[in-house]
Amino acid sequence: LADAIAHSAAGWALLDRAAGEVQLLDPMGDPIRRFGRRGDGPGELSRPLHVGLDPGGAVAVLDASARHLDLFPGAARPALRIPLPAGACAGSFGDGVLHFADAWWIARRCFTGPRSDLEVVRVSRTDPADVRARRPLTRMNTDPHMTPLLVPVGGTLFMGSNRDACLEAVDAPGRLCLPNPPAIAIPDTAAIRMFADLER
Repeated sequence: LADAIAHSAAGWALLDRAAGEVQLLDPMGDPIRRFGRRGDGPGELSRPLHVGLDPGGAVAVLDASARHLDLFPGAARPALRIPLPAGACAGSFGDGVLHFADAWWIARRCFTGPRSDLEVVRVSRTDPADVRARRPLTRMNTDPHMTPLLVPVGGTLFMGSNRDACLEAVDAPGRLCLPNPPAIAIPDTAAIRMFADLER
């Protein structure tokens, strides 16, 4: 199992990287359907790394190179492969995909020697041809324990890393800061929960 995501309305999406397959489960954990297989053709997954799920059950799968996004809109509609724009440098690595505000948001690292830029790419859910790369939001050392975060809080999406005391708003000026940041890198799931809890 490479990745998994849950949605209160849509259920679960489980990504099997070795098989190039995604399994959908309903909110009770019962299987709904499977799709995808290993390969480079239509509806196939070559290097799947992260999976996203929207409220309607559509699934997005991010390739490890972060050069394309595979969309599986539903059982009766064909899969789509959406090329993603090049990053700020030659080598990039996909770090996550999230559905937020009627769009898919992709986090990726773009390596420039000993450091890496954090970037975000937006893909419209209603018009997959509408793909926009956002400027690098911050820079970080290539620490193996450091991972980018995409955190929705209220109506705003924030981005940073699990080493940051503050995250930056993606589409508008603004920051979200922890009152007591941890002194070391913490697991990204714990960091996301800490920042998301600031809304409450």
